Amino acid sequence: MTETTATKQRDPRVTARPEIPERAAESETERRELRAKKEIDLGVLDGTIERDLGYQVQTILLELVNSQQMNFGQFYEIWLQQLHGLLKELASAPKPPSSPDHHSYLGHLVHRVISHYEDYYRVKSHSACTPQVGVFYIFSAPWLSSLERSLHWVAGWRPTTIFHLLYTETSARFEARLLDFLHGLRTGDLGDLSPSQLSRVSDLQCFTVSEENVITDQLGLWQESACDLVSLSRVDEDDPETQRLLLILKNADDLRLRTMKKVVEILTPQQAVEFLIAAAELQFGVRGWGLDKDQDRENRSS
Repeated sequence: MTETTATKQRDPRVTARPEIPERAAESETERRELRAKKEIDLGVLDGTIERDLGYQVQTILLELVNSQQMNFGQFYEIWLQQLHGLLKELASAPKPPSSPDHHSYLGHLVHRVISHYEDYYRVKSHSACTPQVGVFYIFSAPWLSSLERSLHWVAGWRPTTIFHLLYTETSARFEARLLDFLHGLRTGDLGDLSPSQLSRVSDLQCFTVSEENVITDQLGLWQESACDLVSLSRVDEDDPETQRLLLILKNADDLRLRTMKKVVEILTPQQAVEFLIAAAELQFGVRGWGLDKDQDRENRSS
């Protein structure tokens, strides 16, 4: 018995899988539809199990980070590997969805990706509050490339970047299918946002810009107090100024995650999948380019 088989037999969620009846199909088309439905149903259940196990994995990783058996950079690498696996699933998902099962599967896949981002911010928040890691280490982000750090706003990406990415993807897809639109053909992808969707995105962008500005001002005021930290000759996790910085980081991360979730809520499942693909590809692209540049610089200096 293989390890995988043994694991599945021990897990009651696996043994409780609903059986999809194998009935005689009247045609090859019907047989294909039955197989596709079974794959989607089992895929959704596997995703639920993977989500539950993924939460346990992130909890274990958090304990390792807090106990200094793993630094936050190592956790981030593991998290990125998991994101890369989700990206492959997003890319291979049925687009456009041609059945209610497809729509349900896309919605479930989007939920898993959002949950993965939630896991990251959960571990990041806990790590920033611990003396083993700390908020200053999170801000310095030594696990990232120089390029990634140069693009940071309050120890992470700027929330309004989401809207620039969305508008770029929307414009590119709209231009690529302009003739289809002129002939009244709808694609249902990111290039086919409705007026209502565009209005909601615009309203959300205005709100996010306002929230971003508030947090930027908060960080500016905190930085102005840096001279007080130096004069006190001590900076620890219990210091009021350190707690202020922790709160600023929490507000920034909350805005990042909340903005992504609200944008996804505005989109259809197909559009959300395409948007999350673009977001992940941007993250991997910037990281890859940044690491290459850092390596080139090291090679020239050696």
